[in-house]
This record gives sequence, C-alpha cells and structure tokens, in this order.
Amino acid sequence: MLDRLKSVEEEIKVLEENKANVESQLCNPTILKNSKKIQNLMIDLKKYNQELAALTKTRDGIILKINEI
Repeated sequence: MLDRLKSVEEEIKVLEENKANVESQLCNPTILKNSKKIQNLMIDLKKYNQELAALTKTRDGIILKINEI
C-alpha cells in the first residue's frame, strides 16, 4: 500500500510540474498572440486539473486506509 501511495504522489508531482509549465506559458505574451496554442494549452490545463483531482482523491483514500491499519 505504501508503494502505491508513493507512486500516486510521484504522479501528482509530475502533473503539478506540467500544470505549472502550462500556466507559465499562458503568461507569455508571445504565446498569447497564438490563439491555437492557447486553445491547446487550455485543453492541457483542464486535463491536468482533472487528473490531479482524481489522483488526489486516490491518494487521500490510500492515506485513510493506511491510518485504519
């Protein structure tokens, strides 16, 4: 169970880094001039947020199970 928790936390870390990268790009004036790039970044951002929400829920469930032991 601890291995699964570690794996989920690593996935969360990667997604948070990817999300921060996308958010950084969305603040770049050069990128803001490219509407297609903005659309793709917004799609990526939404995907990362959804995946983060699911993984956070999974992580919290694992932590609850560990605490019950």
